[in-house]
Amino acid sequence: MDLSTDKILDHVKCSVEEVFETMLNTVAVLVDRGECEHTNDAIQAEEDAFTAPVAIEALVSFHGSINGSVILRASTRGAADITRRMLMMDEDEIAEIEEIRDAMGECANMVTGALKTRALDPAGCFELTIPVIDTKVNVEYENPAGRLAFKLADGGVAVEVWLEEVYE
Repeated sequence: MDLSTDKILDHVKCSVEEVFETMLNTVAVLVDRGECEHTNDAIQAEEDAFTAPVAIEALVSFHGSINGSVILRASTRGAADITRRMLMMDEDEIAEIEEIRDAMGECANMVTGALKTRALDPAGCFELTIPVIDTKVNVEYENPAGRLAFKLADGGVAVEVWLEEVYE
């Protein structure tokens, strides 16, 4: 099984698309594939320089034959969009902060779970941690595998993968 960083990111892309289409009934359009920024500055999500400050991050770690973390970073609008869709709220409803935190954690958990099923489980036994949600999460691992930025119906989201070791 190929667990190179490029392959892991390909699996992350498929996992995000699957989760957003099936669980959130929306489309996450990939607009950038780049390096992890490890900052809270911005999510770039479109050629026309759409940027928005990151409002919330959710981190889920995985442990097995390779160790790492998946971080879901969302703009304020992106986090609200995810929350409304997950809770089947009307577009004009305002989500409470705890609802947003729960939705972001659950979304990060589903994306990491889909990655686990798709790419990690065929390579061995893996365990996932419970989501850590904050305005800035601490990454335990030092090696960035990469970042995928997506444009949502409203706002943007980025998914980063950090590894204990880099696999080329």
